[in-house]
Amino acid sequence: MTFLSRVAYSVCAVLCFSASANVPLHEPDSATRERIEAHNHAQRPDPSDAPENVARPFAEYETARFVLMSGEDGMESKTVKAEIARNLPDGVDFVFLARNGFPTLSQMQQSLAPYLSEDRIHRIDVSTSGNGLWARDGIPVPVFMEDQSLGVVDARYYHHYEPDTFVAKAFNVPLLSHTYYYEGGNFLADARGNCLLVSRDIPNTVFERYYGCKTITKLPHLAGIGHVDERVKLLSDTLALTDRIEYKTALEGLGYTVHLLPNPAGRYETYVNSLLVNGTIFVPTYNEVTDAAAIAKYEEFGLKVVPIVTKNLSNMGHGSIHCITMTYPEATLEELQLTLDGSGNRSK
Repeated sequence: MTFLSRVAYSVCAVLCFSASANVPLHEPDSATRERIEAHNHAQRPDPSDAPENVARPFAEYETARFVLMSGEDGMESKTVKAEIARNLPDGVDFVFLARNGFPTLSQMQQSLAPYLSEDRIHRIDVSTSGNGLWARDGIPVPVFMEDQSLGVVDARYYHHYEPDTFVAKAFNVPLLSHTYYYEGGNFLADARGNCLLVSRDIPNTVFERYYGCKTITKLPHLAGIGHVDERVKLLSDTLALTDRIEYKTALEGLGYTVHLLPNPAGRYETYVNSLLVNGTIFVPTYNEVTDAAAIAKYEEFGLKVVPIVTKNLSNMGHGSIHCITMTYPEATLEELQLTLDGSGNRSK
């Protein structure tokens, strides 16, 4: 990037940040981080309170039925919504979480009308004071129960955004709640039950009992805000991508063939933070020379690549596509045919 390009980008960043001032930074500030660490350290989990019938986590490369996002917008998130809707594989529906009634179902249907039919767009209304843009962190994590039905795991979230009960009710699935602060962006799993995260002070028993993990690998924090979805991408039970050579040995020890992605220039930019939906992968790009190599690497594995520029989202918000999305497998759709407004009436 040339000097003039840096100046132009800095000016744009200031203006864009002002326009998205209601969007919190992805990561907690130092005071909040200290509060989270103190809270988690003080927890004394009782194993008898934990669920006993969680089989394993849902792996992102398994068949998805729903993509979930916040109805709120900031930086490039509106573009991400549109590109996901435009390229959403057949058989996958789009679910957005409204905050205190906004946006309405009809507003979102109108916004996405060029790409999706109305019957593929669903709304869950969440009563909350917090901002839910970073959907991966606040939306409960999907797991499979022993009977192969869906359950969702609720952790505490520092942005005062707790959509968990609303989501569980909408999908008509059990909500498994623990008392630790934890973010979905720092949880990655394969279908064998191998779970990866960037190191946190949370006992392994929490991941075993609530998330169905068979192994727990805690990686060191090397870059970014400290979420595993910035650094590792699982494409199958045996294939992993990363942009940190330091993780290669640990990943190979879990049985993965490891491929390296390039590193773009920005501190918080990463090609790893992509969203995989049934063979289509939405990849963050940055208008940099490394974009082409990252796209080519994903294409090596037979994936349909949809590049989306998220330069502001990464550099100002400190997250990207995976951070503002969630995928769920097949679940009961009946409740989602109605917009949940507290009374069961369809909200327009």
